[in-house]
Amino acid sequence: MRTKKIRIPLLVVTALLLFPFSGMAKDFSEEVKGLQSVLDKVYDEMIPLCKDLMSVAMGIAGFGALWYIASRVWGNIARAESIDLYPLMRPFALGLAIMFFPAVLGVMNGVLKPTVLGTNAMVKDSDKAIKALLLQKELELKKTTKWKALVGEDGLGDRKEWYKYTHPKEVEEGKEESWYAAIGNNILFWADKQDYKMRQGFKKFLSEVLQLGYYAASLCINTVRTFFLIVLAILGPLVFGFAVFDGLQHTLSVWIARYIN
Repeated sequence: MRTKKIRIPLLVVTALLLFPFSGMAKDFSEEVKGLQSVLDKVYDEMIPLCKDLMSVAMGIAGFGALWYIASRVWGNIARAESIDLYPLMRPFALGLAIMFFPAVLGVMNGVLKPTVLGTNAMVKDSDKAIKALLLQKELELKKTTKWKALVGEDGLGDRKEWYKYTHPKEVEEGKEESWYAAIGNNILFWADKQDYKMRQGFKKFLSEVLQLGYYAASLCINTVRTFFLIVLAILGPLVFGFAVFDGLQHTLSVWIARYIN
């Protein structure tokens, strides 16, 4: 007969600790999902703040355009060359971009939105695959003899199946249980059921904790992303204005690269 140590107090205490936190983790994961839309609303509400810097950026761009055009026109006149008007259009293009900066942001967001939707679709597809895998694992688990003996369809287990599983020699030899052996086996059967349920409950608890960590990490990443987008959007007009000056033209490409990133 297989012997087992009975740890009833430990099982009860662990059950009381794990199952409430398991439900809390599941509820919190749903709340974390809802915070994604809140961050999108914060971004939409903060974007109008860039209008406060548009007038300042227009002044900087106008001053830069004056020096930009004057230096090139003076150089062409000094070298007795014809004036090329096409390069002189750059300050005016940047000035128009500053004037209609919210529209510029809208165009950029509209172009980049499909990438966000595509990555969200990839995440949903991966979630479906994981859920299908977990469902398949659960179905395979229900086919095992141990599950049928300790859990069963009614959740109470099957003592006869458990006895066949734990005492194969006695079953093969056709020995009958004595009344005192039946009492001990009943205790072992109950202990095995509790041990099995606790193991499965702990695995489920760890799964939900990892899921909660995943949603928390995604929320942190999205929060940092939204913060950088807001800062870049507010400073965008100034970047466009300084990009008119020679030596600062690279700031525009750097700003666009960081916004896309």
